[in-house]
Amino acid sequence: MNSVVNPVDQYVFFGHSFIYLGLGEAFGALTGKAVYNGGIGGQKSRQIAARFNAPSAKLTTAVTMPATAGTAVTIGTGSSDPSNDTITSGLTVKPTRDGASYDRAVVLAGRTGRIQQRGTTIQFVPDRAGRSFAVPIGTPVTFVEGEAYRDRIAVLMVNRNDDWVSEAGRAACVANTAAMIARLKPVFKKVWVLEEAPSADDTPTRLAALTALNDALEAQFPVNFLRLMSWMRTTAAADAAGITFDADNLTDIAAGLTPRAFRTDALHLNALGNSTAAIYLQAQGVREGWLPPPPAVTATIWTSDEFTGGDASTIDGRNTDVGRGGSAKTWVVNAVSSLKTQMAIAGGVLVRGADPNATLAGIAAVPADAQILAKLAGVPASGSSLALRRSALAGGSSNRYELTFGVGNVRLRKVLTGNVATDLSGSYAISPGDVVGFWVLGTTIGLVINGVTRATATNADISGAGFGGFQTASSNGAVGIEWIDLYTVAAA
Repeated sequence: MNSVVNPVDQYVFFGHSFIYLGLGEAFGALTGKAVYNGGIGGQKSRQIAARFNAPSAKLTTAVTMPATAGTAVTIGTGSSDPSNDTITSGLTVKPTRDGASYDRAVVLAGRTGRIQQRGTTIQFVPDRAGRSFAVPIGTPVTFVEGEAYRDRIAVLMVNRNDDWVSEAGRAACVANTAAMIARLKPVFKKVWVLEEAPSADDTPTRLAALTALNDALEAQFPVNFLRLMSWMRTTAAADAAGITFDADNLTDIAAGLTPRAFRTDALHLNALGNSTAAIYLQAQGVREGWLPPPPAVTATIWTSDEFTGGDASTIDGRNTDVGRGGSAKTWVVNAVSSLKTQMAIAGGVLVRGADPNATLAGIAAVPADAQILAKLAGVPASGSSLALRRSALAGGSSNRYELTFGVGNVRLRKVLTGNVATDLSGSYAISPGDVVGFWVLGTTIGLVINGVTRATATNADISGAGFGGFQTASSNGAVGIEWIDLYTVAAA
């Protein structure tokens, strides 16, 4: 178990397009950890290793360092095809690819600057002036990202684009991965090597070779290797994502492929796939002692009665249903100062308040550390929100953390006095029957869907006890709401 503390409790995700397309960002959103995206799509493991200076690309032709900042000097030529690592001249390996978004900060012969590829031409561009001098053959191109993130917890996924059909190609993948691990600073490394993903375009021969590659990586790195992509084919992954695999997805699984519900194309993960993969990585981090477990919760206030409602004029006076084991409750009628309505819990009763910005005296408080959840009988209309207010109830303050709903999705945000709203997470898909909510523990806030914390954020703007409830708002009047089992719990 990799339990030794790294100098920096941050993560570097290094690799190809799987990394470039946001796996690390999904992990960071879930765990609240700082993450660096070291992904460049289309690169092979030796190119990725060169960006990690393991080893660095070196000049095979001498060049002259420009004296002026911003003046480019050609240091090599190579293919402009991102999936082709052919280097024609100038360097031992092509560490970049065509396009400004792939430029990287580097150091060449003591001069800082950037490496860029435009078409087939690879250039060094110094960022400061200095003397002009000859740069000899063998001088390394040192990538800043390869030095700056050596003391981070590393997540490596680097081999998908290699020639791993041959045994020699698989051996090269293992060697390049090992070289990157060796470059990490701690003597006892904290690193995950992720299983490479299958593609729906892979032939049976390639799928068999990919299995052999992953087996070789696991054999070489038994403590570090994670069968992430195999897990993505399990019911546990579907449960974590809050979905059920349909016939097409089950066909993918039977073929050894990533279920299409998690893919954006034949190979790559979509947003749901990335967020689900992040759940797996978080659980692994908890098991290894790298990450804290999510907070435990126990119920303190519960309203088991189901209720449905329409717009602001039809909810008042409606009784809740008694079919779910609760007693009949009646909405408390309050004056309405706008088209906004607010519900909250008072003595176990769901209570309608006035405008969300009005004084809300008499509404029962919940703990400073708390969780609020609601089961959806239907997907709320855009403009609805589930709120846990953390400010004093007097004075009409609108400070709160809340879940706000879009069309078929939900996101976590904070709302400060004056209704200044800031998103604290991305948007996550929801369906009828989902249990959604969030918890607040100290300065950490977590978004929960079906019992799984999908995103976390750190924020200290709102503190202290408050109340739990929900509100609807719409510029054109009626907003339907349909909730089951709205309750709050104290976070342990």
